[in-house]
Amino acid sequence: MIVGKNTIVKKAISLRVDEPEKDDPDYDERKRLWSAIPQLENLTNLCKGKVGLIFSDTPIFELRPLIESNKVPTPARVGAVSPMDVIIPPGPTGMDPS
Repeated sequence: MIVGKNTIVKKAISLRVDEPEKDDPDYDERKRLWSAIPQLENLTNLCKGKVGLIFSDTPIFELRPLIESNKVPTPARVGAVSPMDVIIPPGPTGMDPS
């Protein structure tokens, strides 16, 4: 699984899509391993927000339950907007008013 900031993910994709140039420091290694895969360029348009790319030989119907079973809840951050309505019933909450 590859998870990184969008600029790093886009750079990694461009290194794979663009043919190596002779003045690149790692030209010999990249030239030996490089082959054209122009379809990867489409991934750069999808790198918006929080993105995690998963490359696997395992079929998605086997991989998805494994990934979803490893989800962990995280606490809300200050200033975050909830994706759904949150209703707190009246009464003591155990929190101070501030």
